[in-house]
Amino acid sequence: MNGKEKGVAMPAMNNILSKWIPVSERSRSLAFVYSGMYLGSVTGLAFSPILIHEFGWPSIFYSFGSLGSIWFALWMNKAHSSPKEDRELSADEKRLILGGSALKEPVSVIPWKLISSIAPVWALIISHFCHN
Repeated sequence: MNGKEKGVAMPAMNNILSKWIPVSERSRSLAFVYSGMYLGSVTGLAFSPILIHEFGWPSIFYSFGSLGSIWFALWMNKAHSSPKEDRELSADEKRLILGGSALKEPVSVIPWKLISSIAPVWALIISHFCHN
């Protein structure tokens, strides 16, 4: 994925995960989802030369388009916008998911001084700067 495809995917994933994942597990789930997105790009780049060599360049479009169509069909059949809409979830599962997603008061003061004093934050800033 280049930047254009990710422009829609990342906010959409954040929105869905905010509705489906309890607060205590969100950072791990986001890391897992984003890792999968990059792993998919690497896998696609690894298999593309093999497909081109064996079946010609159009095979890439047929292969990845077919996989995308299968994924879309599964998504339309199984995915729901929120746990409230999923009829297959038990009451206990809904309670677990929605219990950890209770709305809290918005933060009124952001502790910028504290945030800027944490070494991992600076590591992320520098890493992101170098990546871009």
